[in-house]
Order: sequence, then C-alpha cells, then structure tokens
Amino acid sequence: MVPHFNGIFGSVLLYQLPTLGKLDRVNLFFKDLSAITEEILTTLLDAGVPEGRDVEYKSTFNFKENEHQKTFLKEVAAFANSAGGDILYGVTEGAGIPTGIPGLEAFDVDATILRLNDLIRSRIQPRLFGVQFRPVSLTTGRIVFIVRVPKASGGPFMLEDKFYIRSGPSARPMDYVEVARGFYESETTANQLRNFRLERCARILSGDGPLEMRDSSFTVLHIVPLEALAQPNRFDVKFLHPKWMELCLLGEDGGSPGIDLDGVLKFWQTRERTCSNYSLLMRSGIIESAGALWLIPEQGNESVLGNISYGALEPGTVDALRGNLALLKKLGFFPPFVVFLTLLNVRGFVVPNDGMGRLRGRKPIGKEHLQLPEVIIESFDQDLHEAMRPAFDSIWNACGLAGSLNYDGSGKWNPK
Repeated sequence: MVPHFNGIFGSVLLYQLPTLGKLDRVNLFFKDLSAITEEILTTLLDAGVPEGRDVEYKSTFNFKENEHQKTFLKEVAAFANSAGGDILYGVTEGAGIPTGIPGLEAFDVDATILRLNDLIRSRIQPRLFGVQFRPVSLTTGRIVFIVRVPKASGGPFMLEDKFYIRSGPSARPMDYVEVARGFYESETTANQLRNFRLERCARILSGDGPLEMRDSSFTVLHIVPLEALAQPNRFDVKFLHPKWMELCLLGEDGGSPGIDLDGVLKFWQTRERTCSNYSLLMRSGIIESAGALWLIPEQGNESVLGNISYGALEPGTVDALRGNLALLKKLGFFPPFVVFLTLLNVRGFVVPNDGMGRLRGRKPIGKEHLQLPEVIIESFDQDLHEAMRPAFDSIWNACGLAGSLNYDGSGKWNPK
C-alpha cells in the first residue's frame, strides 16, 4: 500500500516507477520532507519532471523587495487553493523542465523561515496552516530551499483582495465560480468535522463504540489530520496493526491490542472484561482516545456527583496528544491537525477544592456534556500545553472559575 502525497515528489514517484524501479527508496521521502536529499533531487532532475500544477522551480531566492514578497505569497496562496505543491529554490529550468541544481548561497535559514511565516500569517487571509520549509544541503556547500504548501482547508485563501489558483505551471486569479466552490468546500469541511465529533461521541454514549466501556463518564480526545477527511480508507488494517503499540492511552501505560471495523486498538481491560480506556487508530489516520480515569464519581453528595482530576487530566491529555502526534508523523501526516477534547456525562461534576481558598465560587457543571473548543496544531514543534489552554480553561469556566490553575498569571504552563 502506497499512501498518496501531493507535490513534486508525488510526481517523482510516477516518473520513477516505470523506469528506475526505486519504489522503496523514493517512497521513504514521500512521507517526510526532512528525508529529501541531494540524491533525491538529482533523481528528479534526471527524470525531467516538469513544472506543473504541483511544482514550481526558482533559480534565485529574494524576499527583500515587496514585489518579490508578493510573488512568493501569490504562489503559496495559489497552491493552497489548488492541490498543494512544492516550490524549489535553487533549481534552474528551461521551458519548465529542470536543467540544473546550482543551489543557493548559504543563508540564515531559521531567520528566513521566521520571516516567511510572518509574511504568510500577516498577508494571506484567512490564516493558512501547515506550510513547511526544508533546506537541502548540496555537496558544493550550497543549498536547495523547498517550500511545501498543503492543500489547505478553511479557504479559499486571499492575498490583497484577490484569490489565486494554479493553472498548469503558473498562478492566475480565480474566477467567480472557483471562488464560490472554494467557500462551499470550506463550509463542507467544517460540517464534516462537526458531524464527525458528534457522531463518534454519540456512539460512545450509546455503547456502540469499539469496546464496551465500564464507566459512564468519559474524557474523549480526537486528533484529526485534515487530509484524513478526504481518504476514509487511506490505510489497510494489516498495515496499521503493528502500530498499535505506539498508540497512547489517556493516563495509562501498557494495554492490549485489538482490531475493529474502523481500525486498530490499544485498550485497557478490567477483570470483568470491560474497557476503561482505549485508543483507536482509524483507517483514515484519525485517532480517537476515550477513558474514565480522570472523572471520579462521588457517592452520597446530592449537589456534587463527581470530581474532575485536573492535576492528572490536563498533563495526561497533553502526553497522549504528544505521543499520538508522533505516531501520525511516522504515518506520513503533516499539520495542521484539529484536536477535539470532549467530556461526556459530567453534569454535576466539579474541579475539587484545592484547600487553599483559590477556588471560591466554583460550582458543579450544569451541562450533560462539554464540547470544548477545538484546537489547531500548526506544527510538530508547537507548545502543546499552550495550544490546549483554551480547551482546559473552558472546563474551569464550566465550573464557574476564570481558568485552569495549571497556568501561571502570564499564561505559561506551571502545573500545581
């Protein structure tokens, strides 16, 4: 099974398979931009892969002038509004065919990436996530600089009141029909995400989830790679099954393997053979985790039905998120990821008193279920504690409090 990837290196696979038979080597770097080497670029040159809807060659690299910045941003927006693709700086071309790889003189890559990200963030609307950068060192001491743009959800993306799209090897303004279609697809994606979350939580509540759950109150974490929505059967279960050990549960180590119609499982089973915790890696690449460990029922109290163990829930959620994102990276997924944190059957639950008087005014949750704000993970290097803060704060808001005590006055993670 060969996963599908957009961009120039998807083209390389198509060009290489009939002639060079190097599937194993080429397929390696399809999944990870960081694995691209000079040898791979030379293979691209030898194959004569032309410029097209998913690739652009540039011999020079200059972002000092506003006009150069605008050209770069136009190409980025056009790729995002099309099928995604790669811009390779340091590759010469003639009539769209690569003719050489002279590379670029060495420059401050980190400062350049910071500058490009600032340009994308400030001038392309709405916010475009998931653009990646990769400097490839050459034996000459020079570099090829690759900008990879995903086919992004949440568009269409606009630069200075204009929408652009790829048309063959170049960018052009979108017409009215294309803009309207882009908005329709964006709304469709938002609805898909919303409906997915509701349907999966409904299945857990009804007992129709992958396993019979022991308890009635659950923490549920969904990690959704946006590209997974378009490929619900991206992976074969036989391919996924060896990955079960790399799945992370919510607050528990160890676990047993399982297979479900939707994918592969790691779960924790009680002596009564019911499940208290599981993580499901779906065929699409979406990961669903559910557990009851952090929601503790309280007996004999009419006003408070249970406690939310915030000292374990918040760091434990981040740990599971970090581990499962690492697995998705190995499977070839790239940001952005949409993360949903949901608490089911928590009416009457509350964060427990800390004994220091900091939780005056707390009250039991009045809603049956808490659908906490979705979180966008923009990169694998993102501070996950910071990213998850809006969701964690919302739990405390539902208990009548201003925000999580696990963050200090400046908003930095400082667990109590």
